[in-house]
Amino acid sequence: MDMCLKKLVPNLPYMKSLFLGWFEPLRNAIKQEQEMYQEGKNRTMCSSYFDLLSPEMMSVITMHKLAGVLMSRGGNGIARVVQASLLIGDAIKQEV
Repeated sequence: MDMCLKKLVPNLPYMKSLFLGWFEPLRNAIKQEQEMYQEGKNRTMCSSYFDLLSPEMMSVITMHKLAGVLMSRGGNGIARVVQASLLIGDAIKQEV
């Protein structure tokens, strides 16, 4: 949201402003989950993978894969949650 507050987003094309609007909140949420894992508060099955990449990298991978899924299904902006989750997980696994 820092970019939005500085009035830098309206000068960008629509998709870039959309990505910038999602990037910081998603990155912050991932960072918070990583901190919870490091403190021992969150021990789910996939928690060990959450700490292998930076929050920025995970955010970019997630947004890229999700945008690809949304645009590839006939252009109507619908994605199956399980399919999208698996694609994002595979992309993160490949990056590690």
